[in-house]
Amino acid sequence: MKLAAVLVSVVLCSSIVFSQKATREQKIQTILDLRSQMSVLEKEILQPDARDLEIAEKHGVAAIRIMPREKYSRVLTTNGGGAYYSFFRGTHEYGQGSDLSLEQGKFSVGFAGADYGLLRDLGEVNVLSLEKDSGGIGVLMRYVPPTDEPSIRAEYQKLGRDYEIDGFVFKSRVPAVVGHSFVLRSISLDRSDVLIAFSVLRKDEDGSLILLWRPIETFPKPEMRREKAVVIL
Repeated sequence: MKLAAVLVSVVLCSSIVFSQKATREQKIQTILDLRSQMSVLEKEILQPDARDLEIAEKHGVAAIRIMPREKYSRVLTTNGGGAYYSFFRGTHEYGQGSDLSLEQGKFSVGFAGADYGLLRDLGEVNVLSLEKDSGGIGVLMRYVPPTDEPSIRAEYQKLGRDYEIDGFVFKSRVPAVVGHSFVLRSISLDRSDVLIAFSVLRKDEDGSLILLWRPIETFPKPEMRREKAVVIL
């Protein structure tokens, strides 16, 4: 009922926008009203279903929905089309230190500047059964990010291929497989450094995925050591 009421309101507001008799101020206000109503709709669209939330609560984890970028990036007003998510900040808005994205059936990490992530598909394992010494999680716990810009960018380049550490292979892009669990160390310079585990609970008809996730560790905020420019007088 709530969704239907919003849609009716959008139609009525739209008629004002296209009315030749409407003043410029009325049209501006209508646009603001429409954006507000769109924001309400998008929050509902980005939410997991009630059943998903019940499952997450039962198992003591969190649930999120992530949208396929190729389908929604130009549809939703949310920056990034709901295809990005920051586990640290709890937002879909791109540009807020996003940790994960979904596009063309694959998860990706590392998006802006020198931000990067180490992602590993653990297969069909229960995300709740993961211990800090299993599935490469121990490796990610001990991983120390570099602080100088050349080394940081070198790490980013390594993740474009298979990046092996102590016998475990990590990537920046992997297939998003329903029923599989994943571990992710996401490093956003000057913002956050988190280690999380998540699983793909199901795939909706529109291609969006429901993820169940839990935090494993939060590390100190990573900072890049920048060389000071030498000024010769």
